[in-house]
Amino acid sequence: EPWALPHTNYNWKLPKPTVFRLMTTEPIMAAADGSLKGKQMSYGWIISTATGRRLVTCYGPGFGHSPTPFRAEGYGVLSCLLFIQLIAETASVTALEGSLVCDCKSLVRRVFQPPHERSNTPLSSEWDLTQLLNNRKSFIGHNITWVKGHGDDKKPYDELDFPQQLNVDAHNLANEYQPDPCTNY
Repeated sequence: EPWALPHTNYNWKLPKPTVFRLMTTEPIMAAADGSLKGKQMSYGWIISTATGRRLVTCYGPGFGHSPTPFRAEGYGVLSCLLFIQLIAETASVTALEGSLVCDCKSLVRRVFQPPHERSNTPLSSEWDLTQLLNNRKSFIGHNITWVKGHGDDKKPYDELDFPQQLNVDAHNLANEYQPDPCTNY
């Protein structure tokens, strides 16, 4: 799994033991976003306490021969869920309390389709990524929701609600990995 390799850049906002303790004892809120420039995908994510204390951020590349906005967003969500899974398994809990927001409505919809409506064929679009997300969403208690993206285009950052602020932070992290200004999703 190339997204599980150390192609990521973690930025610990607090000491690692403190982040671990807070993530396993308090509700968390996470946001993930992706960007695409030409054929180069990247993602960014941020995890914070539900009260707004930023804990850890990450950004990195997306992989695949057919880059799409959906895949860039999906890699951000997947990387964040893998990190949450690692924390949950280390703490010997089945899930962390909290939620994850993403501004890709089609990704949120597809991950939460009832099993009988999901495509079970590997030939369907983005099947591999969708399967990986479906297999890991339980580590955040299945709490993945859509948030309107690019909220800071119309309002100052400080006037956005907390999930939108985190989405803007994740968006900026995804852009940070890109070498040039890029198209954002």
